Amino acid sequence: MDATFLRRSERRVFRDLARRIGVRFVIVRCEAPLVALRARLLARATRQDASDATPAVLERQLSNREGFSPAEAVAAVTCDTRQGESLAGAMAEVEARLAD
Repeated sequence: MDATFLRRSERRVFRDLARRIGVRFVIVRCEAPLVALRARLLARATRQDASDATPAVLERQLSNREGFSPAEAVAAVTCDTRQGESLAGAMAEVEARLAD
């Protein structure tokens, strides 16, 4: 699923679904410094982009996000989206977890 899933209750729905249908549950946590996130939003504003993200949306997301539960933390793969190497490494880890 591709979404922000800011709240534990939202993530729990999909963790429970994965358990019910017998598939692995992996969270890909994409991170970047706040300054980088804001710069991306400003760049999007200068071109046509399908994203509805704005600085206000970002601020709302940051203020409403809930940290991971211990079970979610175990299922999470974190990638720093500033660097391609980190993203490639995170995706390799996701693929390995899903292949087990």
